[in-house]
Amino acid sequence: MADNMVTLTETVARLTEAGLSHECLDLTPRCTIVICQRGGRIFGPFFNGAPSLNWMPSAFKDRELFARFIESGHWNIGGERIWIGPEIQYMIPNRANYWGSYDLPKEMDPGDYSLTRTGQYTCRLFQQIEIEAYRSLAERKNLNIDIKIAPVKNPLRFLSEFENLMQGVEYAGYRQEVTLMESQSDDILSESWNLFQINPGGQLIVPSVPDVEVSDYYEPVGPHLSRSLNVTRVSVTGSHRFKIGFKAPHVFGRLGYINTGADGVDYLLVRNFLNDPSSIYAEESDVAIGRIGDSIHTYNDDGGLGGFGELEVRGRTIGGDSGRSESTDEFEMWCFRGEHRAITKLSQYLLGTH
Repeated sequence: MADNMVTLTETVARLTEAGLSHECLDLTPRCTIVICQRGGRIFGPFFNGAPSLNWMPSAFKDRELFARFIESGHWNIGGERIWIGPEIQYMIPNRANYWGSYDLPKEMDPGDYSLTRTGQYTCRLFQQIEIEAYRSLAERKNLNIDIKIAPVKNPLRFLSEFENLMQGVEYAGYRQEVTLMESQSDDILSESWNLFQINPGGQLIVPSVPDVEVSDYYEPVGPHLSRSLNVTRVSVTGSHRFKIGFKAPHVFGRLGYINTGADGVDYLLVRNFLNDPSSIYAEESDVAIGRIGDSIHTYNDDGGLGGFGELEVRGRTIGGDSGRSESTDEFEMWCFRGEHRAITKLSQYLLGTH
């Protein structure tokens, strides 16, 4: 078992010991997520004592290691987060030296979120930030980020064969309603950016057109990507760095990840969001100036940051010529655990796999 398979008990203990404000939100009587004020993170879901279904660093396993990790100020405490894109604009002062100049604004992460319990099953994260936009001239951008988190019901519940599909399967799901608003009108583009860190060893599945356009951002994705008639698959290893994007007109607002947990139980994670090809989706690589329009990304770490993958989707772009000064986007996560055959069947229904 990998040493970063972190339980709910360990998560709550480490956050409490470090004095990090957090809330435990029950999605079902047997499944919980933990929302942390630092970085606006969501950890889990945790099903009935099983380790987190999203990736968390091994520092969570030890009190002293975690204390030193937090003291270091490193951003990568795992889980799920909301950043602001495009990355090339907000984090790369010199696109000719992408990795050498990479600078994550502290205002963005860990940020200065307020965390409020707004109901028995609802929480809210909010912050106002001012960050530098690296373009031809450095400029400052003021943004409000408002995140509301609540459970969502099983998307399959109205199917006539629902009971058969869910035999031996556990479900839990939640929604983040993210409102991004600019404080002043200018020509700077911004978009909410949802990143869910995943444990390696599984396969990312993106329903897509047969000739889906895929963008390489770093090293080529190579054999880690395969295509069939209606889905594109990406092997997540956590040992070879690449990042790819999918053009919005070629995908449909749903993608998933199938893997086997540390307890030997298969699971399926499905991200559901509004994929809007009319939006700009302003992210671009360091070498492909002006090549934009990717609503979905996936990142595969080479081990240097801990050895994880990322399932990434974008909110609709605001500012500039987008026609919007604010956007409210919903990012849903549907989580299923169960026997391999049942999980495979669910992926056919929700992702169109064969």
